[in-house]
Formats: sequence, C-alpha cells, structure tokens
Amino acid sequence: MNHQNLIGLVLAGGESQRMKTDKGLLNYHGKLQREYLYHLMQPYCEKVYICCKAAQAETVSTGLPVLTDEQNGIGPAAALLTAYHRHPKASFLVIGCDYPLFDTEHIVRLLSHRTPQTDAVVYQNAETGIPEALLGVYENHCLPRFEKEVLAGNYSLRFFLQQTATTFLLPLKKEAIQSIDTPEGFERIKKELDKKEKGL
Repeated sequence: MNHQNLIGLVLAGGESQRMKTDKGLLNYHGKLQREYLYHLMQPYCEKVYICCKAAQAETVSTGLPVLTDEQNGIGPAAALLTAYHRHPKASFLVIGCDYPLFDTEHIVRLLSHRTPQTDAVVYQNAETGIPEALLGVYENHCLPRFEKEVLAGNYSLRFFLQQTATTFLLPLKKEAIQSIDTPEGFERIKKELDKKEKGL
C-alpha cells in the first residue's frame, strides 16, 4: 500500500521538558518509540526518516535514515521544512513521538482522505477542537506556502493548518491521538499495554 512520493517523518526532535527524558527513547512496545514509529510507517511510504536535532542523531541506530533539523528554535516546523528542502517534490506523512497508541488503522484513515483539493489531512481532538498537527499528511502543493510562513516568522503548524485547505478527522479511538508528555503518563500507558499483552 505504498503511496508514491509520500515520505514518512518521525518527529523525534522535541525538547521533552515535561517528560524529563527524550520521548523518542521511551519504550512502550518493546523498542524505542522513534524506531517503533519508523517501522509502523514503512509500509505506507517510499522512505521514512527519523527527524531530530544533530545531537540526537548521534544516538539513532545504525542503518536508520536520519534528517537533522536545518534550523533550531522553531519547533516541529524545522523537520517539515528540512524534509521539504531535501525532497521538494514529495508529500509527507508526519507522526510525533508523543503518541504511543497511534496505529496503522489511523494511518490508513489519514491516507484514505487525501484528495487533489486538500492541502493537509490531520487529526483533531474531539473534545477541544484543537488540531493534532503532528499526526497528519502535508501535501506537496501546500509546502511552498508553508516555507513562506516560516520565513516570515510564523512557525506554528496549527496556525498554518487553519489558513489552508485542511481536512480535520476525528480519531476512531480517542486514545490513539492522546499525547503523552509526563513520566506519570508514560507509566500509565506502559502498564495498560503490559496488561493488554498479558490478556488481563
């Protein structure tokens, strides 16, 4: 089900200040979260990159493709802009390391809503109405405008999504788009997954 000219980006370059450890290095599923997402995305993309800062790139397992941010201090926009400069004809499937319960079912749902008229497809929190900008597809034809926004100092992906032709999807399961940002959250999700694995 590989989508032509679609490249996957595992966003693993966050500061992780609230988690107090690199969220890409957490282990929910028997492997590092960034590697788990890398393999989750592979069947749907021509190529998948782990996107991170230069210092983090040194810790990525040998053989996994890495994109290091061209620019610091602009948040997740850095990964998307770097990827666009590397692959100016591609569209991008973006998944952040904050979402341990995101799954293939929700990837397929994103991809099934792509249309020539749509600039982006992302999930949206049903309770807050806030777009989950790190769970979506950004089409190639919207990226020149995105680049202009970044150059103008507008780094917010959420702002960009609200200014362009975005399809907002509700998740099939709300936990799939739950962002985990604290040690307490990690422990809770880890226990839930362990119980499920044991059939409890």
